[in-house]
Amino acid sequence: MEVIFETQDPEAVQYQRQAVRRIHRELRRLNWLGPRARVHLCDVNGPGDGVDKRCRIEVVTDSAAPVVITAMAHDWRTALHSAVARLARTLIKNWQCARDARPVRRTQLNQALTLQTTSRPLHLSGGDH
Repeated sequence: MEVIFETQDPEAVQYQRQAVRRIHRELRRLNWLGPRARVHLCDVNGPGDGVDKRCRIEVVTDSAAPVVITAMAHDWRTALHSAVARLARTLIKNWQCARDARPVRRTQLNQALTLQTTSRPLHLSGGDH
């Protein structure tokens, strides 16, 4: 998987190797779902306290729309780990949904219609049951 790292924050540059390693490790079995990932770290409020470190990861998939995950935390490491974990879960979920949404075969549809038309309707009489 190709990982592109982007940041304009000088403090976030030190997390480039960690971000690339983490994405490769977590998504090593899912490389075929998304060949390219873009990681962007930014400090939303500038220097200061609070939940202001944002990690956005975008994975371009071959078969579907890009998957974009954003996580915010007090520090870069937590934001990165949270975003990567959510990305892995989302990629798996999207793949499972696409796999399960296979079209019904024509023969299966014909069999279902045949069963409905050949079954006899149940008629109830007005007497005691």
